[in-house]
Amino acid sequence: MTTSTRVAVATDFLQAGYSCSEALLLTYAKEMGLGHACALKLASGLAGGMGAGGGTCGVMTSACLVIGLAAGPETIAEPGARDRVRGLVDTFRNGFVADHGALACQALNGGVDPSTPEGKAAIRAAGRVQELVARAVRRLDAILARG
Repeated sequence: MTTSTRVAVATDFLQAGYSCSEALLLTYAKEMGLGHACALKLASGLAGGMGAGGGTCGVMTSACLVIGLAAGPETIAEPGARDRVRGLVDTFRNGFVADHGALACQALNGGVDPSTPEGKAAIRAAGRVQELVARAVRRLDAILARG
């Protein structure tokens, strides 16, 4: 799948009502051997800054899951894979902060509280989530292509 196709798929998930974390992980799930339902369950608690607490952005935390699925160890006997994943996550995180100026959901969304229905609606209406997810897909694809 091309990066532009992934961006479109992620955008479609967002428009269908999925959260940022769900849309990002679902975009990569099938390629990574993860079923839709399992990916949805894994990502569902990450939105809004881990359980809508305003903490680390669900896009960031789902990106960690994608990186782990792509490059993580399959057995405990692969310490090099853990180091590789940590390096890739570090690269993603540094780029995310450079792009957006923060990691926390609430900071990324202008102080809007993601735990309230009004806050969730305001965040979606502002369009910031679409930008965060699209940039994350582009950055993930670039990082994973370099390995």
